Amino acid sequence: MRTCLRSILAGLLLGGTLTGAAACKKSAQDQAVAAKTEAAEKMDEAAVAARDAEAKAAAAAKAEQEKVATMVADVRAELGKGLDAADQKWDTVKDKLSKATGKVKQDADAAAAEVAKRRAAAADSLAAARAATGDAFEAAKLKAQADQAALSEAIDSLESSLDKK
Repeated sequence: MRTCLRSILAGLLLGGTLTGAAACKKSAQDQAVAAKTEAAEKMDEAAVAARDAEAKAAAAAKAEQEKVATMVADVRAELGKGLDAADQKWDTVKDKLSKATGKVKQDADAAAAEVAKRRAAAADSLAAARAATGDAFEAAKLKAQADQAALSEAIDSLESSLDKK
């Protein structure tokens, strides 16, 4: 009977250990599943955050592009207005030129040729500024502004020489 009790006691201890081991094993599995689920949720949250950040960056880039496009359009319009203003002034000076006589007319005709040359350069640089994009636009804009300034200066010089007659 003693042997039997030992066997029963050993069986109970062994069974409890196995049950405890099984319980521990099940608990570890549950923890692993929970950790895996939590990691998947965090990855999903990170993916959503990344998509949100990309969307915000794209929206900011689009807004910046629109701002630059508006600025470029404004500069192009301003350059066009500047050339139109020079043309109007040139028309006024041509009227004075047609009334000039003698030496003044000869000198004015030479100056008028210079104005025509500068007008052509200003028109070409304006066309280049209208066609330019990106980094090339800034250089084209500066050249157009310089050519328009030179045209205005040539017209003013001719006008002042006609007024001296």
